[in-house]
Amino acid sequence: MTIAQALAQATNILKNSSTSPHLDSEVLLSFTLSKSREYLLTHTDKKLSAHQYKKFTKYINLRKTKLPIAYITEKKEFYGRNFQVNQNVLVPRPDTETIIDFLKNNTQSQKNIYCDIGTGSGCIAITLNLEISQSQIFASDISKKALKIAKKNSKKHNANINFLKGSLWKPYKKYFKKNKPTKPIIIIANLPYLEKKYIKNDLLHEPKKALFARKKGLQLYRKLLKQIKQSKIQPQQICLEALPEQMKMLRKFSKKYLPKYSIEIIKDLNNQERYLILNK
Repeated sequence: MTIAQALAQATNILKNSSTSPHLDSEVLLSFTLSKSREYLLTHTDKKLSAHQYKKFTKYINLRKTKLPIAYITEKKEFYGRNFQVNQNVLVPRPDTETIIDFLKNNTQSQKNIYCDIGTGSGCIAITLNLEISQSQIFASDISKKALKIAKKNSKKHNANINFLKGSLWKPYKKYFKKNKPTKPIIIIANLPYLEKKYIKNDLLHEPKKALFARKKGLQLYRKLLKQIKQSKIQPQQICLEALPEQMKMLRKFSKKYLPKYSIEIIKDLNNQERYLILNK
């Protein structure tokens, strides 16, 4: 079977389970052959070996179950770099790149301590370390399996990250009690914020603990803000990612727990309100 025939067959298989069946087929065949998509376009008559065809068919059948391509290829690009992912971490979203741009362009001094709470694949923490070279970066997660992936990505990109295991602000509170911070602290938290009603087929394979939260999706953010309020260590800035429709309630919680902080809203690539920024 030629490349053209294999792509046509795969596109037909995926037509009812993907919004971009041909593109998905190209990406997975490129991955199978370890070739670029441009190569596929210029070698349409090249025949696949039996092994290549079997492998490609396996990937297409996985994609038919709506398994994200990132989990099939075990990689996802974020801010121009490839990160290893698996089903223990969320697939990095382009909209999350917004916070990298914001911190690069709006931080008064690069000599800050950045705390990435709920790091997952580590893409935010690692990117900050590589983009803001003078920064000191911490990354935490409650999931041991997620931290394993984050550490692999850190090693791959030769990043200097201090990893902590624990829930929300607790591991930082413990760490900074022993190691007094000498620089301003900036918190970045991309916590589970979806309600169960938002579950869709394309989310079925991602870790539910990293997606969903109770109390209209804001349970963990409310808990985090309360922990920060009760802590002796007060961050200079807090960046919280959520849905546009959650911003009003998130603003309310922020004013309740941290009334001395000013509030700013940052929009994502689709011009939707995505980040609530608290400034001391």
